[in-house]
Amino acid sequence: TVQVTTTIHSIKEVIKKWHGGKIARLTVCKDTFSENNELRNENSTLKDIGIRGNANKEEAPVLTLMYDFKPDGCDNPDPILMY
Repeated sequence: TVQVTTTIHSIKEVIKKWHGGKIARLTVCKDTFSENNELRNENSTLKDIGIRGNANKEEAPVLTLMYDFKPDGCDNPDPILMY
């Protein structure tokens, strides 16, 4: 659970940590993975992109973020050989 004041940059940093920090190009989208839903402005907060919070954790909205990335230092990764 995060607050609506959380920035897109902060969310991207968490995703990078989940993957060991070895990410070159990270794309994050709201709801569905499409260019129209890409969250490009890293200074935007969740509130800025239309998410309304709730002080009651059980009633807080659920947000779906989808992401894709390229491993750092690998332009054309081979998923079998990547380590």
